[in-house]
Amino acid sequence: MGMGMRGCVAASAVVLGLTPGVALADGMARKSVKDAPVEAPKKDWQLTANFAGATEYVFRGFSQSAENPVIQVGVDLTYKWFYVGAWGSTIDFGRDGNFPNFDVAHVEIDYYAGIKPVIGKVTFDLGVIYYTFPRARDGVPFSPDHAPSVSKTALAVA
Repeated sequence: MGMGMRGCVAASAVVLGLTPGVALADGMARKSVKDAPVEAPKKDWQLTANFAGATEYVFRGFSQSAENPVIQVGVDLTYKWFYVGAWGSTIDFGRDGNFPNFDVAHVEIDYYAGIKPVIGKVTFDLGVIYYTFPRARDGVPFSPDHAPSVSKTALAVA
């Protein structure tokens, strides 16, 4: 009728011999090629955009939105280690004291540019930013509050 005792022992040995191979192929003892992260090719040019809704816009400890919700958007263009971008937010500085029927400003738009050179394991972020308040109640179409600025991530060590 079938296999004898020798055949059964031989078949069992073959099955047990293949079991560790299956376990290794599944990545139990070491990682396989299929588990490695896929690295996307680095692009020289990149265009990114962002959008946010926030409960309040606070800058340097002061509410820029009269403690009201805001909508914020931005766009960035990078080429290798150079970047340029714009960011905007709704704001509310309240009413003009001299003209109580007019709001002071409704929008802030910031323009920025800079470079991010890498020297060894250190990344530098050297940039400038230009703050504007289009159609603000100060008699000019753009009201800049500009100052050279170094990013919060001015120095990053990898």
